Amino acid sequence: MKTIRFFLLWCMVVAISACTPFYRGFEGSTLVSPARPDVSVGVVDMPMLAHGQIAPFLNTDQGYQFPETLVSVYGTDAASPIAIVALSFVPSNAWEWDPLSFSGPMAQQNMGTVFGGESFYGSVRIVNGAKDPFAPLFAPEDQWASLDWLVQRFACLNDFRRSKLILEYREPLPASLKGVSEVPVYNEAVQAFRERAAKVFHVQYGEAPMPKGEAPYIKTLNARYMGNFLGSMSVKEPLFPNYSD
Repeated sequence: MKTIRFFLLWCMVVAISACTPFYRGFEGSTLVSPARPDVSVGVVDMPMLAHGQIAPFLNTDQGYQFPETLVSVYGTDAASPIAIVALSFVPSNAWEWDPLSFSGPMAQQNMGTVFGGESFYGSVRIVNGAKDPFAPLFAPEDQWASLDWLVQRFACLNDFRRSKLILEYREPLPASLKGVSEVPVYNEAVQAFRERAAKVFHVQYGEAPMPKGEAPYIKTLNARYMGNFLGSMSVKEPLFPNYSD
């Protein structure tokens, strides 16, 4: 009898859980995901400028995909430092994010860092606003190309490469780096920039709170350019491929 009662109780718990909406979103200025991955990400001493969910246009060899993505942007204007947090999920278990690599104009791999006990891949690069998803927050379209940033990116894959967490810190491109063919990673000023970037983000894995409601849709970012920002994903290779004779 006790076994039957326990089983019925377990069924009730499962049924209630199934009816409870599962949200990833924001608590105050912190991006929160209670599961897969269980993580909270905040930014130190910078006001939140924009936040929400977006369905980016991500081009793949199977056509466009639209990964669920949460993004928050911190800062005030293009003349000041900017921080970006993006958490994106493959559209189904048939997909996975490609291994992390550094890419883009003048991108240089550098030592990553550890946030919340997880290792993050690092790269530093120069980003122009002409095809940047965040440029609409800082200038009208005819001025996007006038925006240049020095960017430190950190990225981490979780949940068997089904989720991707990107942290970016940006500062206006110094005059000394305008026109360079590649970022001098070991330049003293660039090293100091990278050190500032590593102190901006607060990441905690585990015990993320459940947001009180669904994240709003953010309409001020360019969804097509957001796909390029996130990187690439591929259909998983089958574990047991069929070999023909």
